[in-house]
Amino acid sequence: MKLIASTTSPFARKALVAAHELGLSLEVEYLVTTVLAPNAALGAVHPLVKLPTLITDDGLALFDSRVIVEYLQSLAPASTILPQTGPARFLVLRTQALADGILEAAISVFYESMFRPEGMRSEAWVAAQTDKARRGLTELEATTETWARTADSFDIGQIAIACTVGWIDFRDVIPGARSAYPALYTWFDSLAERPSMLATVPRAPAK
Repeated sequence: MKLIASTTSPFARKALVAAHELGLSLEVEYLVTTVLAPNAALGAVHPLVKLPTLITDDGLALFDSRVIVEYLQSLAPASTILPQTGPARFLVLRTQALADGILEAAISVFYESMFRPEGMRSEAWVAAQTDKARRGLTELEATTETWARTADSFDIGQIAIACTVGWIDFRDVIPGARSAYPALYTWFDSLAERPSMLATVPRAPAK
């Protein structure tokens, strides 16, 4: 299997952490693609030209990160990051969806400043997306005891939260997040030495 990723994509990081936690080995191809400069090689296998994309051993291209994680879990039934049935499954999926939604809002803020010329940027859009991200982070902060549990239970909901918080920290896209959400960041910092997190720390691509 080959995962097409970038060194900064939080959704690619989620797939890589999931594979690590499940004990699966992936070949990783790192490339650069942007909204305004889509990578042609990636476009040949993914019509939306987005990361991550997983190429299975059968040559099937899978996307997005949630589909990739489901596929990886299917390959490792002896270990689990996603309960198979019952309320526990949907609680974990709900947590993942919340984390992904926060991340999408934060990325929208980042893209507005990165790709739109300064005179064309919408402060109202940035404020609305920042508010959306903050509302999600506030929910995670208020419910930390519900979803955090122990470090030995690192499910896909927790993985998604960790990758979201890690990217927000990396890009510093939500001002004052560390001080505003102390319980969330205390939990995140407790994962600093976890092998799957250490192996996937986001980094700027080499120039």
